[in-house]
Amino acid sequence: MNKRPADEMSFAPSPKSPGSRRKSAATYRRRRTAAIAIVASMLGGGFYLPTFSGVAGAVPVINEPPVTGAIVSFPARDFISADGWSAYPFVNVDIIRDNVVVGFAHDVIPDAGLVEVNHPGAPCWDTVTPNIIGGDIVRLTGLDAAHVPVAIDQTTTARVVVTETVHQTGPGRVEMSGTAFRANGSAMRASELEAGALSGAAARYTGGLHAGQRLLTATALDTLGTTGVSLTADDAGNWTAVWTELNAVDMELALASESRIVWLGGGTGSTIFEVADGIAPGPWSASCNAPLAGPIVSTDSTTIDLPATEVGATSAASSVHVTNTGFGSDASTELIVSSVRAIGPDANQFVVTNTCSAAPVVVGGTCDVSVRLRPTITTPSQLKTATIAILSNAGNSTVSVHATGYALTAGQSVAVLIAKPANLDFGTRAVNNTSPAQSAVIKNIGNLAAEVSATTITGAADFTVASQNCTTGAIAPLATCAIDVTFAPVAKTARAATLNIASNGAALSVDLAGAGLDDANIVPFPHLPIALGTFMDRDFVSVGGFDAGELVTMQIIRHGVVVGSAFNVLAGDDGIAEVNHPGGSCWEGVTPDIRAGDVLRVTRPNGLVYEMLNADVKVTQKATAITPGSFIVAEKGYARDLATGGPLPLNQIEARLIASSNNPFAINGRRA
Repeated sequence: MNKRPADEMSFAPSPKSPGSRRKSAATYRRRRTAAIAIVASMLGGGFYLPTFSGVAGAVPVINEPPVTGAIVSFPARDFISADGWSAYPFVNVDIIRDNVVVGFAHDVIPDAGLVEVNHPGAPCWDTVTPNIIGGDIVRLTGLDAAHVPVAIDQTTTARVVVTETVHQTGPGRVEMSGTAFRANGSAMRASELEAGALSGAAARYTGGLHAGQRLLTATALDTLGTTGVSLTADDAGNWTAVWTELNAVDMELALASESRIVWLGGGTGSTIFEVADGIAPGPWSASCNAPLAGPIVSTDSTTIDLPATEVGATSAASSVHVTNTGFGSDASTELIVSSVRAIGPDANQFVVTNTCSAAPVVVGGTCDVSVRLRPTITTPSQLKTATIAILSNAGNSTVSVHATGYALTAGQSVAVLIAKPANLDFGTRAVNNTSPAQSAVIKNIGNLAAEVSATTITGAADFTVASQNCTTGAIAPLATCAIDVTFAPVAKTARAATLNIASNGAALSVDLAGAGLDDANIVPFPHLPIALGTFMDRDFVSVGGFDAGELVTMQIIRHGVVVGSAFNVLAGDDGIAEVNHPGGSCWEGVTPDIRAGDVLRVTRPNGLVYEMLNADVKVTQKATAITPGSFIVAEKGYARDLATGGPLPLNQIEARLIASSNNPFAINGRRA
């Protein structure tokens, strides 16, 4: 039997390897030293790391702004990213507040010059995860092979915050706002800032200057009269970004986007503050177990549904409980809520009160945010919505709660049904592979009992109502029912349908989407020069042999179901494209737990598809000396045939030891 092909490899390190990782927002340049080494070895080539020849001298000067490379602080995620450190075998990262180190990660090994902490694939913070805030110093110290400091750069985290995320303020118009202060407390000028609305990885804006891009930007150079965009700041430190003339597609993308404000910092030291679902302070995942040394905001609900209320009246209050789920007991861990307010076109139709702003909330403590509907008009729609934004010192972040209500005319009685979620996406799965059921919860926010007469599906026949309890009886005001839907694609294409709910109120519909897995255009093995590799313990994928600048799609498929996707993954000048690794792209939505038996699929823009099956291989014992002083080490594990459960032939596997620094092994002059 031939040896396992060199362009298909699964890597399963021993348990608890240092975390997995996604694309750095600090730089879009490719950082690929480790991947080049691996792919080169797949293709039979050797790889050598340069040795470091720096000479330690006097205590190095602290440079601010940085001179070695760029340092970017992401306070909303307690994440730092820096580049330009390839000359140093090790780098120490420290977070300094009021001359005290409040967080550190030492002996970080640069990945082709890239140093990141608390990001998928990057090292974790040691002991505790610092709650990075404005004014904190991010200091990087480059060390030589003897761990002697050689270079020190630092940047001070700016006090830039988004207080109102992207929201609609008129036809085709959205705004975003916040505050921006320098570390010394003085207000920033608009010329020091850049605002942005970042869409999902697979989505692109379609109109104007940002067509084909993921990011809507606004700078001081923009004006409403020339570009339809503006960014202004006043002497009190308040900034506002405006985008106008958005088409319907771009409006939808903008309202669902990540809101961000960037202190540009002169190019080498900057701060990026972000607000979006999934962006929160603290350890980036369970693999980083250093607890957050600061407050964390947790709410017992992300939605508030208020009873239908006549114009001029005020509804009963509905409350959300806010808890500080942070770590620690000193004053720095107390939750300080600076503002709670409604935003959006219908913001003035809601009344918001809270007990959170009155005093700091200790770890484990709670407070309440209460919302009432007080409608003044029934136009342009009787359905009223707003986002309740809770701004606090927990990563200086905003937590959002979505409020919904209905404005009644005098004496009106009506059943009003809403659906949560408003659409169901079943992803991609093999033809005739039936999905688990997904539920649409139907709620009556009217003041009259709802009578549902039918639940039907129009469109593709791939979707089926598996069960429902909406037609079994009246749905009282503020009561709910549920409809369960399954999906079994009958074709290898995108599939769409609509779930329709007929009642004594207005018609309600829920969009249904899914796709059948296409198995066309799969390039038969062997497919050199294309090389595919997975690192199961880190949910990391590295592939090579593609054209420079090519955008590929990567998918992880399990039992005919796509469980992880990354779209528009950019191949660097070296032809390598990566997901969940420093400098690489992110998994979209959910990071898949890559396992033996999973299929890695890579699709090129021309439709050609390359696949590999993850082998069942694992290291169970790291390299250990057989006997002290023997100069012989042993590494153990298993390599099993997925079909039979028996062992794989030895000529299909290879064991490796990879040095953890830039110092190669003396026996062969290589790192591996």
